[in-house]
Amino acid sequence: WECEKANFLVFGKASIEPYEEWTATQVGEQLHQAYPNLLLEMRDKYFRVTTRANVADIVLKGYVRWMEYLAEFRDCDDFALEFVMHLARYTLNSVFIVYGPSPRAYHAFNLVVCIDGLLMVEPQFDFVNTAPVPPGLVGYAPEKWVI
Repeated sequence: WECEKANFLVFGKASIEPYEEWTATQVGEQLHQAYPNLLLEMRDKYFRVTTRANVADIVLKGYVRWMEYLAEFRDCDDFALEFVMHLARYTLNSVFIVYGPSPRAYHAFNLVVCIDGLLMVEPQFDFVNTAPVPPGLVGYAPEKWVI
């Protein structure tokens, strides 16, 4: 663990197991199953995906709690972008920024394609849920795809 921690701190990267390498078609199929009307534009041909448990563990470690909210300058889209970059340290590129209604307002958040399904991540509050969001949870319906 100490070697892995040092590798992450010095080189900005960490490894994660298990992972699989998927094609853009595989990633797109999983996203279209959950959100058939979401327009997708894949920028990569291949994606590295891991389990929902691994992604949830990364989120629950509180990776963004150090960021202070500052309206218009460090807000939802900035937190969502930071989460994309954080997962890139694990060589995971199956995370996307999406926009849509949330319980508070129109909002940026993340969708992560995982081996065992989709996750919705609310990076401002370190909140994780399966996607599509269960019926009891209002909002978080992606309408626009950014990355």
